Amino acid sequence: MKRRIAHSYPYIPIKVYWDYVKLLRHREITIGHHNEEFNRLIYEFFGTDSSFITTRSGKDALKIALLHVCAGTSKQSNIVIPTYVCKEVLEAVTELGYTPNIVDVDSSGFIDVQEVKKKINGDTKAIIACQLFGQIHNLDGILSLKIPVIEDSCQNFDLSNLRATYRVYSFGPTKMLTFMRGGAVLLKNSNEELLIRAKTNEINELVFEFNQFEYALAVAQLKKIQSNLSKRLKIANRYKVAGFEQFESENMLFNQHYRHILRCNVEFKTAQNYFQRNKIEIRRGVDSLLHWKYSYPDTDFPNAISLFNESISLPIYPNLTLLQQYRIIRSLKKFVAEQSK
Repeated sequence: MKRRIAHSYPYIPIKVYWDYVKLLRHREITIGHHNEEFNRLIYEFFGTDSSFITTRSGKDALKIALLHVCAGTSKQSNIVIPTYVCKEVLEAVTELGYTPNIVDVDSSGFIDVQEVKKKINGDTKAIIACQLFGQIHNLDGILSLKIPVIEDSCQNFDLSNLRATYRVYSFGPTKMLTFMRGGAVLLKNSNEELLIRAKTNEINELVFEFNQFEYALAVAQLKKIQSNLSKRLKIANRYKVAGFEQFESENMLFNQHYRHILRCNVEFKTAQNYFQRNKIEIRRGVDSLLHWKYSYPDTDFPNAISLFNESISLPIYPNLTLLQQYRIIRSLKKFVAEQSK
């Protein structure tokens, strides 16, 4: 009997289970060395001047960045966000009392610079540029607008130097790096962290310290980050060789393959039902579009509408076995053949 292939799956190295047993045995859930090792690895990746502020969620990490960028400004400030992204980005803006300034994306799902230019005004205090699917884009166009940019690395673990004002990460169960929960703000230097922490109680309430088991989990993944990226690339290449290459933006610098997105002319529900019968879980690129909450006309967001209606996301994660990969490819080929009849 075929087992279901999940769309997403957490990566937990076997060593972490033994670390957890040791932590319980020695009653070190709240004390230990794993947090120090995590910080050491972060310094190795981003440099000794960099600093992380950890939070309970990616949304809280966004809030910290927004509160600092918008400090001293009116609550009438507007924040530019793309419509093609998860609802937590919108919630981070509205829960702080700021106004969302929602714009269309380009054909790859990255925020459209030309649309941003049309929407920004004197009350625009920040732009949230969301890096989706593991694709990491060139930020030159957005940065040229001279408005603070918050880079939302919700679907990658970008190891490059920080060019935006801030970069935020999400560490949910199936993310590129997971604590099984939480998020973080990447800062350019530790002095900036001290300034942020001193700003307001509102910011400090969002700061969160993980326990030693959660740090142990993150450390084990950090040590294997390059190996896991290599595994994702190999899976993407197998899909590509089979004729199912992911669409990529011309503005993309590199791809960590967090999602494998295909464009198709078939209604999503039709594709989803087919793969469900084969016990393979697929998803849309995003679950909904943010502009629908405000009943904005779809005609103002043509690229997002096209992406939403015409894209499917395939399973792609380090735990995906070779047999599972070929099962997905066989199902894809059969589905394409059936739809072309």
